[in-house]
Amino acid sequence: MNFTKSIPLVGIIVLLTCFLVFKSFFLYPNFSDETVYFNVAKNLKENLPYKDFFFAHPPLQIVLLSSILSFADSFFFVKMFMLIISGLVSLVIYFLAKDLNDKKVAFLSTLLFIISPFFIVFSGQGYGMWETLLFLLLSSLFALRGMIKTSALFLALGIFTRYLLILYLPLVLILMFYKKLDYRKFLVFLIIFTALFFIPTLIVFGYDFINQTIGFQLFSQVVYNLPKHLDQFQSFGFFTFFLSLIAAFVGYWNKDKLLMTLAIYPALIDILLIASFKTLTYHYFSLSLPFIMIAASRAFFSSKESIAKVGIIVISLLAVYSNISTINFYFSPENSEAFDKIADYIGENSLETQKIFGEPVMTNYVSFVADRKISGNYFDSYIRHLEYEGIDNVINKLERDKPHIIIDDGYLYSIGKFQDFINENYVLSKKFITSHAEYRIYIRKS
Repeated sequence: MNFTKSIPLVGIIVLLTCFLVFKSFFLYPNFSDETVYFNVAKNLKENLPYKDFFFAHPPLQIVLLSSILSFADSFFFVKMFMLIISGLVSLVIYFLAKDLNDKKVAFLSTLLFIISPFFIVFSGQGYGMWETLLFLLLSSLFALRGMIKTSALFLALGIFTRYLLILYLPLVLILMFYKKLDYRKFLVFLIIFTALFFIPTLIVFGYDFINQTIGFQLFSQVVYNLPKHLDQFQSFGFFTFFLSLIAAFVGYWNKDKLLMTLAIYPALIDILLIASFKTLTYHYFSLSLPFIMIAASRAFFSSKESIAKVGIIVISLLAVYSNISTINFYFSPENSEAFDKIADYIGENSLETQKIFGEPVMTNYVSFVADRKISGNYFDSYIRHLEYEGIDNVINKLERDKPHIIIDDGYLYSIGKFQDFINENYVLSKKFITSHAEYRIYIRKS
């Protein structure tokens, strides 16, 4: 191997390794759905999804997490696994960009992705999108290399992790068309592999699987607004539109159809999500990000106009600067201290046989680290899910199950029927003030 030719890849590996080692010292519990997924995976040996508990996504994510937890029942260990997955995503971006362009574009694409606020903040977070993104990128990479069956398999795995991936199927087909590959053969194998995953799942879980993973996503109502501090997450997708715009103009000017596709298609998907979803969260933009970074890098090296090059760099740096507060929030140990304080308090004020219920992020973390069962297997206790199931039904189950402790953040369960249930059966025991919520610990009356 010519070392000089390998410098871009070596540089990326060194940079990525340094960042991942640095990030490993900041793997704290955060206000994130990952606590729900980790705890669901931990309980997978005793409970079946869709039957014993509600789960709004296909099962591959929690199956993978459960297999990892079989090696070490540790919150930090599973976050390290997710950190490694996000690192692998970055490496695959390099090889995909190289196959589509050259090593210079590959280096810049990966660099822009690594320094993006999305990767800085959420590498190591386990909300299902890193696995999905890895499958999408591997499918695209193997498609470009003519490995049709392997490409179809990885895309099917991705769909079986998050349905959202289906929106990117046309992009994979376009890349295959660009390389003059047999996309019809790819579609046949994709249908076969997808059927091999879905048909057995459908046979085992039947209507429950369809209702929870499809019916819930289509017909459930958002009955609350995100807390104000979460609004900043939308800015992760905001700056990518400007990168897409610059790349699209360069592609149009250079009559570069591939560049225009890489710039426009992911941006259109993001616009579709913004228009369709009632509540936006940061991870919706993650699947588009690598392709937009590849487009921006291709535009950087192919544009004859310095203003385009400067614009790409300035926008990338502005994206980081504008999200400094979010980066500080997730890298600050003070913002996660409440998790362990609440877990310790509940561990001291309850028995292992007594159940808990409440705000899903904190409740699942406490359940994971303190080995407390969640009443009614309500791992997903967001109001959106509880409303979909029926508040009266939920309260009736809780009245029968009699959870010993309820964790409220002063927000999710402030609606009438829940508040009445808490007031009648529980007494406020302790308050924990955090940077994003006031957690109230209620203990059941004697």
